[in-house]
Amino acid sequence: MKNLSRKHIYWAVATLVFIYVALRAFLISFSIDEGMSYRFVVGIWEDKHHSNNHFLNTQLMKISSALFGNEPWSLRLPNLLVFVLYLWMVWKLIKDASTSFSMAFGMVVMLGLPFMLEMFAIARGYGLSMGFTLLGMAFFILAATREMTDSHYQKQVVLSSVLLGLGVASNLSVINVVIAIVGLLLLHQIIRLKHNSGKVNWIGFAASLVVNFISLGLGVNALLRLKANNDLVFGSQTYEELARKSVWSYIYVQPVAMWVRYLLLVVLILVVVLGIYTAIRKAKLYSRISMVMAIILISMLGWVFEYEVMEANLPLGRTGVIYLPLLGYAMFLLVDYWISHSNRWIRVTKVLASIVMAAYLYNAKAAINVREIRPWPEFALFDKYTDVIAELSKDREEPVVIEKHFLFRSTLNYYLLEKGINAKVNEDYGIKANAEFLLINRKDFVMLEDDPRLDNYETPEGCQDWYTRLFVRKDLLRKE
Repeated sequence: MKNLSRKHIYWAVATLVFIYVALRAFLISFSIDEGMSYRFVVGIWEDKHHSNNHFLNTQLMKISSALFGNEPWSLRLPNLLVFVLYLWMVWKLIKDASTSFSMAFGMVVMLGLPFMLEMFAIARGYGLSMGFTLLGMAFFILAATREMTDSHYQKQVVLSSVLLGLGVASNLSVINVVIAIVGLLLLHQIIRLKHNSGKVNWIGFAASLVVNFISLGLGVNALLRLKANNDLVFGSQTYEELARKSVWSYIYVQPVAMWVRYLLLVVLILVVVLGIYTAIRKAKLYSRISMVMAIILISMLGWVFEYEVMEANLPLGRTGVIYLPLLGYAMFLLVDYWISHSNRWIRVTKVLASIVMAAYLYNAKAAINVREIRPWPEFALFDKYTDVIAELSKDREEPVVIEKHFLFRSTLNYYLLEKGINAKVNEDYGIKANAEFLLINRKDFVMLEDDPRLDNYETPEGCQDWYTRLFVRKDLLRKE
């Protein structure tokens, strides 16, 4: 009954979190990165080796588009559906918690990450890569730490290998994490084969080996091609920037109380230090905490190698989002271990864990938002802006022209295509105030605020926020 009650509580919370993410997928305007992904979906861009073309994400967007159309929710559907797998994976990983307190802590630190939740509600591939990679990790961890038959074990490992390959195909930024998991997975199979030499499942081992090497080979090849094209430009350029901005991504609420920011910085440091200590103390390579800490550390060493030797940028923000649930799971394992193995430290552990939960819940509450995508808040009103443009341009013989801030091009072109708007985007840089519509950001507006050319334009009601503003030439408004 106890376990049944835990299960009901978990899935009740998970359902609420899913509803929130789904609402975001249905209600939030399309963003710049999604607009660029869309250009690959409809064939405007065809470069297979481009940092904005996350292969599996693009293919699944095409399928969803063919089935349900090109509305934002349809293009985001693959990432949203993978979130269901992520929720199931979290349950599989925390359901054996030694206490209800530990399980509650695990739910908070793996489901209460605002930035991570953002990625499952956009048509990009970060959600897909997190879902598949962490599900593959979960299958391997469960196979390595539970008693099961050789046949069942090998099926788990092969499934893990396939899922890890799907993670890399969804987004190449997870490749270092996948390499770390695959290394541990292959080593564990070799050890197991050595101990079970009389009844070896060579077919399963070979299948796992082939899948892993194919997925990793294709991933590394794609990375090298992107590097050759100088297309790996997004990320931290220094270790200091990585440390500073990674904490911000972990929190991802603006504005945020300073005590929360520094608390989570301390937590991140303690997770790594205490995690290494606990893994050594357990003195068991294939304990859950040992594996998770090894995955984090090995993959980070991979980033150091790429930065120092290949001159690649370090992970930043969404390219490092995979580490957020990994760190959350590491925290859960640490809290569960110290509560169940140390009478002396139970109270201290619970107090510290309670503080961390309070910080997470504070941030989760502050981050609730179904209007804007945090990495790109300037796109919050684009759906409304394009509705206004559609209404004012529908009866004109020639397409109206929209001048825009240069970052708005892909998103505007998406809406013009999706809504069939009688308009075209001026591809030139800069605002010259020669078009029927001007869509500018805050910096543009400050520069143009006293410009007499703006006297010919008005902003319709509700067509501005702190980040952007839509101007319409007055003669169009008078005709309306």
